[in-house]
Amino acid sequence: YVSTYLPFFSNCRGYDSYIHMFAAFENQDSCVLVLKRDTVSVGQWDVGSSTVADSCLTITQCEYEEDLTEATALPQWFQAGVSGNTLFYLTADPFTDWVATRAATRIANATDAASNNHGTSSASAFIEALVAKYSLMLGTDALVPVRAVTPPET
Repeated sequence: YVSTYLPFFSNCRGYDSYIHMFAAFENQDSCVLVLKRDTVSVGQWDVGSSTVADSCLTITQCEYEEDLTEATALPQWFQAGVSGNTLFYLTADPFTDWVATRAATRIANATDAASNNHGTSSASAFIEALVAKYSLMLGTDALVPVRAVTPPET
């Protein structure tokens, strides 16, 4: 699943239904943005080195859209932190294919509906290739896992 917004976050003050990546990580009101040429990365063996990179601090309030009064067969997303499960991944590098993905999705939906499933459209093939591309990144430094963690009791 490839997305341009943060999953699980909705109904948040100042963001409406979705928190789009650019709004969270490129917002000049809540981020200090560093030019790419001025960025200094730090590798795992660069002990004592300092990094120069973008940094953001965003504080917002969100409301659950899930019905918390009903029991569910599977754990809700906010219960995943008990076991430290990965909720989703962020790419380490900017995702530049999103415009093509959105266009291809619209084309695929229209083409597939028109063809009555008598074959795979080129747009559907593009989406499958894109998903395959990002699936190959699993387990590498190219994807940063985002986990829900239950905070320690104080």
